[in-house]
Amino acid sequence: MGSVFNILSIDWDYFIEADGSFRACHFPDIPNEKYPKSLQHVIWVNRYACDPELAKVGYKPIATKFVQLIKSVPFVVVAESHKYAYTYVVQKMRECHAKRVNLLNIDFHSDFRSDADELDCGNWLSVLMSEYKGNYEWLGWKDSYLNDIPKWLKFFTNEQKALSEIANTPWDMVFICRSDMWSPPHLDDAFTNIFKPFVDHFRSDVQQGIWSSRYDDKFQKEMLNMRCAMQEFRKGQ
Repeated sequence: MGSVFNILSIDWDYFIEADGSFRACHFPDIPNEKYPKSLQHVIWVNRYACDPELAKVGYKPIATKFVQLIKSVPFVVVAESHKYAYTYVVQKMRECHAKRVNLLNIDFHSDFRSDADELDCGNWLSVLMSEYKGNYEWLGWKDSYLNDIPKWLKFFTNEQKALSEIANTPWDMVFICRSDMWSPPHLDDAFTNIFKPFVDHFRSDVQQGIWSSRYDDKFQKEMLNMRCAMQEFRKGQ
C-alpha cells in the first residue's frame, strides 16, 4: 500500500438482468433501505405474490469473471448494505496513512445522493468523495440514473474496460454488497455461489448470515399463501 488506496466496490445489483424500466415496474418502490428486516421480508413476499414475472429475472454470468481476475487482495468485506463501505475504507486508509483514493464502483446506482442527513447506501460515495480526493470511476448501466453526479465521477458502461482495470490494479480492499432491497431474493444463492469461493481465499470480514438465502421455504410458503388469498379475494368480488 502507498499514498493511494485502491478500492474495488462491487454491488450485486449491477449484475441483475433487469433494466431500469423493469426495475421501476417490478422491484419494490422504496427510497432507501432503512426498514427492519422483518418489513423488508414482507415487502419482497408481497412483491413476488403480486408479480410472478419477478421470479424469472436472472443475472449476468460475467459476475464470475470479475472476481476470478483478482489473484491477491489484503482484505475483503461482504455486507448487505453499501453504506458500510465508507466506514471500512476510511478505517483502512487511516491504518496505512493513505491520502488519496482510486476507486472503481460496479453498481447499478451511483450512490451519490446528497439529500440525506445520515450515511446510507445511496450517499456513502458522495461522503467519501467530499473527504478524499482521487480517481473515482463508476461502471453502471446505460439507463442508470445519472442526474447530479459530479464531473469527477467517471461514468462508463464498458465491461471489458472494467475487467482490464480489475486485472491490472493492485487492490488494497474489495467491498462486496448484496443490496437486499434492490436485489431479488431468489438470486441470493447465485450471489453466494459466485462470491463465497472467492472470499474464502482471503482475509475477510463477512456479515453474519449474508450467505443464507432470503428465498427459503418460509419465504416461498408465505408468498404462495398470499397469492392464493389474493386470488380468492378477486373471485369474491
